[in-house]
Amino acid sequence: MSWILHDQEGQWETGDWTVRVALQSSPEIRFFHHGAYLWGVSICPTDPSISSNVPTAPSTGSDLRPSDFPASDFYVRGEDLVAAYAERAPLPFAYQVYFCALPSDPKRVCLEMWLSVQTSTLEAHPTLLLNLGNGAGTDLSPGFTETPGVVALRNGTAGLIVHPLDQKDVTIDLAPPAIAPFKAFGGFMEKGVIRRMRLQLVTSNEVIAPGDWDRIVSEFAASPLPLTA
Repeated sequence: MSWILHDQEGQWETGDWTVRVALQSSPEIRFFHHGAYLWGVSICPTDPSISSNVPTAPSTGSDLRPSDFPASDFYVRGEDLVAAYAERAPLPFAYQVYFCALPSDPKRVCLEMWLSVQTSTLEAHPTLLLNLGNGAGTDLSPGFTETPGVVALRNGTAGLIVHPLDQKDVTIDLAPPAIAPFKAFGGFMEKGVIRRMRLQLVTSNEVIAPGDWDRIVSEFAASPLPLTA
């Protein structure tokens, strides 16, 4: 099934699974099984080189919130949902997210994301912060796995995978009280440069065994780069 757009939200369904992406703010991805919410991932832009008033996490006490950064454009292209976020003060960069729901079995669903950042300034440090799960101290909080590039929920039913070629461009800090422990990009960029990254969000209605994570990562590593990325 293709993505459906309704009220600034993208929705994709397959079998008993539903994936929803809220676009009225910085992206928020939510996974449902039989209509019940399982977990979600929020993305929030920031740049550590500018004012501390810029949001530093999807849940922030600053004057700026994820709702201050709605998608400037979003549409369905073929089988993919595309969300573009224009450069907007005080953030000195624009970013874009492609959402591609991959074929999956009845017990599992996989959403691939292609992130890209670009700046029009002479110097910037574009950073995308990802908040996984429901916070530290719960079975839905993120934890390390033995598989490089995988951050899984502590209950073992879901996780985020970084493509092996992009793992050098991420920083992961799971020490409490980290709200958004996963940082994508963050390095120095100058005008005209575009950086990209591939991630996968995997959700299951049962515990994903360590060997399964290894297999999923191997398949991800061997997959061709999408032409639209």
